[in-house]
Amino acid sequence: MIARRAAVGVLFAAVLSACGGPASTAEPTSTAARSTASPSPTIAPTSTAGASVRILLQRFPETGPPEKLVVNADGSNEEPFGPRVDYEARQVSPDGSLLAIVAPNSEGLLVGGTIGVDGSGLTLFENTDPSLNLACGIWAPANRLACEAWNDNDPSVAGIRTVRASDGSDPQPLTSGRDTPCDYSPDGSQLAFVRASTNGGGGTLMVIAAEGGVPVALLEDLAQSGVPCDWSLDGSSILTATTDGKLRLVTTGGDSTLFTGEGLDGYVFNGLWSADGARILLTMAMTGEQGDVYTIAADGSDLHRITTSDRLDEGLSWLP
Repeated sequence: MIARRAAVGVLFAAVLSACGGPASTAEPTSTAARSTASPSPTIAPTSTAGASVRILLQRFPETGPPEKLVVNADGSNEEPFGPRVDYEARQVSPDGSLLAIVAPNSEGLLVGGTIGVDGSGLTLFENTDPSLNLACGIWAPANRLACEAWNDNDPSVAGIRTVRASDGSDPQPLTSGRDTPCDYSPDGSQLAFVRASTNGGGGTLMVIAAEGGVPVALLEDLAQSGVPCDWSLDGSSILTATTDGKLRLVTTGGDSTLFTGEGLDGYVFNGLWSADGARILLTMAMTGEQGDVYTIAADGSDLHRITTSDRLDEGLSWLP
């Protein structure tokens, strides 16, 4: 997962043409989703991009780990966030006090952990299996975290596991495959996740019951950066980005719709709903390898640019 973030610049270079547009405009294929012309999922009311909430982002330097920054949702008051060490920020806890993170431990394995939403108290979990990467970043029901587990030398052990959110103990298997958990449905009954492609291409969006079972494939050719999908507040759809640089809304009933908005003319590679469901946080590249952070209203209006640096910036999470 850390390696996937470090390769974001390579991703942009590969998919953007010299003039700054998407290298491909082909629609993604789907195993279960049916493409429709206009969104059927419920759209939340529009709100203004103000300074009442914050956005966590990271900026990629020429060398060294990305710099974590926090900024008001209107783009003002940019400040450093947390220690300048290598970690991947994931999802905010249900009570709004902690951010789940993934980072390498002293043995070089990826483990889960937490950091306060104020940037203090970074803590990594002890690894209960020294042969396993256990990247825990998604909050699960019953005060647990969902984790991506794998061993580069033994593909048979790969899959999603859940652990206690307090210390990363008690790993329980949920899936079998190179799977990255994204988000639980608002009622906690289902988990959306992305299964990596065996040929190195885009992943497949899937859902599974929270207690386990047979997963259902919904959409192929997903981008796999950051949190690769996010459930809407009302549970009607899952927001995700595809490898052609588009945002899509996917329902568990099998409908896939393109999210459109004025100004969404670049390559978009992630999207996250705000806590009130009124806006989407996204990263979009308009020219070359440069990407900037934006927000847009749920109805596709009011695109607001958050960053304007000459580096690659990536939106990571909404913060309270």
